[in-house]
Amino acid sequence: MKLALLVGAWLAGILLGFHVEADLLPVALLLLAALPAGVLLRLVGRSLWPVLLVVVLLAGLLRIEAFEVSASPLAVVEKETVTLQGRIANDPEATARRIKFVVSVDEIDRAGETTRPDAKGLVYASPPLSLLSQRGDPYFRYGDTLVLEGELRQPQVFEDFDYPSYLSHQGISGILWVRNTELISQGDGRPASAWKGWMFGLRRNLAEELQEALPEPHSALAQALLLGLRGQLPPGVKEDFRQTGAAHLLAISGLHVGVLMAMTMMAATWIFGRRSPAYLLLALAAIWFYVLVSGIPVSVLRAGIMGSVFLAALALGRPRSALPSLALSAAVMVGIDPKVLGQISFQLSFTALAGIVLVLPYHSKISEAITRRAAASGSWWRHLAWQAGNWISSALIVSLGATLATWPLVASNFDRIPLASIPATLLALPAMPFILAGSLATGGLGLAHPLLGQLTGWITFVPLSYLLVLISVLPSPGIPGTWVGAPLVLAWYGLLLGLMFLPGRV
Repeated sequence: MKLALLVGAWLAGILLGFHVEADLLPVALLLLAALPAGVLLRLVGRSLWPVLLVVVLLAGLLRIEAFEVSASPLAVVEKETVTLQGRIANDPEATARRIKFVVSVDEIDRAGETTRPDAKGLVYASPPLSLLSQRGDPYFRYGDTLVLEGELRQPQVFEDFDYPSYLSHQGISGILWVRNTELISQGDGRPASAWKGWMFGLRRNLAEELQEALPEPHSALAQALLLGLRGQLPPGVKEDFRQTGAAHLLAISGLHVGVLMAMTMMAATWIFGRRSPAYLLLALAAIWFYVLVSGIPVSVLRAGIMGSVFLAALALGRPRSALPSLALSAAVMVGIDPKVLGQISFQLSFTALAGIVLVLPYHSKISEAITRRAAASGSWWRHLAWQAGNWISSALIVSLGATLATWPLVASNFDRIPLASIPATLLALPAMPFILAGSLATGGLGLAHPLLGQLTGWITFVPLSYLLVLISVLPSPGIPGTWVGAPLVLAWYGLLLGLMFLPGRV
């Protein structure tokens, strides 16, 4: 409880700093005044907690004062023709017509005027003939230094999506549509870059095996959910996910990490039992392997750290400390980079994981009751039926926790609540572990031998088909989400937080 209060005070100070223009001198004087106030409270026998919480809040406010916003944007006008040189900063992804990647800009030429901005740009380019003859799809590689000539544009707001804000949270401030491309050098020679390039290479190989083993659109969906590669998804499938309010399932986040962690723990508990640490180690390995094969996006990396903190709390025998420890890990990340607090990906990752952590004790009680009934069932087929019911109930409970924890954020950020969003998420998430494990097995075994990939692909085809059919048949009407404002969001999360202190919760 005390840790949760300190984390709350820290985050409140960060939020206050974003909305209030505070001068350094008054904040410093308030911090100095905390010392005699603390001494006075101690002399009269009162708790120091009020002063300590105020100090932590002011420290969060000071952190914002020391926080420097990034340099000027890359795109300064709506459209202009430029030539820039830069290094590819992520794993390039093939889309329907071009290759998409992020470039870290070294220098840019605007009508003869050369500058060296500290900026990143989102690039859509076709590979030059020299790369077509040397490399396979997607031809560009992480670490390549390129000279790019084309039209630089400012990101535009879509009808229901603030695309400029979404890109700015990733440090991207311009979109370049390339006409001419020249490769200057390959890689930067650093060991860290070589390791990251190897991981991206593994990711591409897995994507190729999924394309070989699965038909479309199943292959594209498997790549999106396992590897975070959404460029090959057909427009119709993307629209189905958007209309039913399940588009967040396509963006790898803490939701996926949390479901994978919870279901891996449940499967490992059934195999090894809770007395062996193997059930926690297996979940930890599953989280970080998923982080790696998904391309190490920042949102998944943060979720991996938070999931690891939760597992550590369980390993130390302090399950009641799991949620405060999760909050502490989030507070540390916000302290390192305060702007993440305003990113919807960070908010969804934290709330999804917190929702899953919150329902796990209730799940344990239900699972134990079902296990006792299975043991007393008297026949193997009844025992098997009870175990199947246990798995289904586990998947639904985890899905419910993640869905109830995230829906206010989805509604308040996208101003629309599709009526099918909650049932779509509840029904889709139980299939997610089978899709992720099956897709990984299909790609991994396909690397060993194509026939093995084909065999596992037939199995993985089933949960992928289930998800595609589910999203296509659910209704798509929605209601405006403008009524979901800050008061309702705070009240909802306050209610969920109160569940921690219900009698009998373990």
